[in-house]
Amino acid sequence: MLACCRPALLVVIGGCDLVFPLRAPDAVPDATLDAVDSLDAPADAPRDAFFGCPASYDQPFNGHVYRFELATQKTWLNAAADCADDETGDGIHFTHLAVLGDEQERSGVQALAPGRVLWLGLSDINQEATFLWVTAEATSGYPPSSGALWSGGAPNGDGDCVQYVGDADLDDLDCSVPRLFVCECDQSANVPSRYGQ
Repeated sequence: MLACCRPALLVVIGGCDLVFPLRAPDAVPDATLDAVDSLDAPADAPRDAFFGCPASYDQPFNGHVYRFELATQKTWLNAAADCADDETGDGIHFTHLAVLGDEQERSGVQALAPGRVLWLGLSDINQEATFLWVTAEATSGYPPSSGALWSGGAPNGDGDCVQYVGDADLDDLDCSVPRLFVCECDQSANVPSRYGQ
């Protein structure tokens, strides 16, 4: 029988057994955690900033951070280009029109910009009725292709680009209509071929 006074983690990598000692979370001093938290942060960055994203991306929600363009309306393609132009250059964080990966994220964006009508990064530009996000981020088929999330019978072929309507509905609209928009910074790259570019 083996007796051990400290817990350990057993990791098997390619047939080799490695044992790593574990420390209880309360055994790590707060000063150490603060030092680790600040490694990626610029000296003047706010404590809760989403490090690696442009400073204009200042609306965080659940691991995502957004920039709401609430002053200048643009066509969908111009909005997509505006968001993509904010690239961070670090090869880890990317900017693009917002991708709503699930119901929780949709609700979060709604809470950050209640009552707004905004372009999102969803379109069927490449193939009618096949909606694609501007990134290849895994969304498990969200949003559904029809139903309660869509405004009054949408998508109905009125357009190829999707706007977020202030009551949290989605609606397809002609891409050339100017709208306000929401950009997102995360670890999913913008993929222009997903919208005909």
